[in-house]
Amino acid sequence: MPTYSLLQESLEQSISLDSLQDATQVVRSITRADCHHIHRDLYGIVVSGLPHPEALAFQAELARRDYPTRIVDDRDVPVLHEAFGMQRLDLIGDKLYFTSSAGRRETRELKELVFIAAGFFSEERWVAGKEMVWEPVKVTRYGVDVNLNYEREEVLEKYPTFLMDFFFWSMPHRLQLRVSDASVAFFNDEALKLKNMPSFVAMMGKVAQLLPAERMNSGMLRRMDPFAYPAKRSYEEEIRWHFSGFRDADCVK
Repeated sequence: MPTYSLLQESLEQSISLDSLQDATQVVRSITRADCHHIHRDLYGIVVSGLPHPEALAFQAELARRDYPTRIVDDRDVPVLHEAFGMQRLDLIGDKLYFTSSAGRRETRELKELVFIAAGFFSEERWVAGKEMVWEPVKVTRYGVDVNLNYEREEVLEKYPTFLMDFFFWSMPHRLQLRVSDASVAFFNDEALKLKNMPSFVAMMGKVAQLLPAERMNSGMLRRMDPFAYPAKRSYEEEIRWHFSGFRDADCVK
């Protein structure tokens, strides 16, 4: 059975958490607890996977709260291609020269470029924490027995990440620069490091000259006042929302 998504009409729309929770009373597939995640991560795609009657009912309730949406078959919501990681970008004339950490090179012409996205967000990883030592002590008639057992505790750590995606008409459709606390990227011979925010602003400013505003995401458009997406999912769902407007492009599945 087909399922459906509700997409925002505009990224400028806003809705309160209370209003969102009230609207979901007509939707059995969404709980009030789900609304916290929906509201926090909202960047274009409100919800997916609804049966058509629930999608219609939810759309009507949101419209009553001045929050218009459009219903799209989930099969028609674009899926992003796998990203090919690149470490370096050089802009020379009307060509983009990408180089991976392994030395792979991709040269693309400006006319092939469809969309540019960039954004900061936090990712999670498990890291080794403090080594915990347990010392069971057993007293016997012969003295004290001490057994030492070592256990390594793992903790979940958040770390900042920057992504910049370039989408093209031809394969590979998605080339990506990535910067984190453990990796750097290069733009026209300059190293991009998270501790040097002005370098990101300057780089995005130069890249933004390649395409009109409607072919860039919020991270690019708001580069002078950098912000963090709630999650990588939000960053990618906004791109999918943009691509839903030109579904016939080869740069989306």
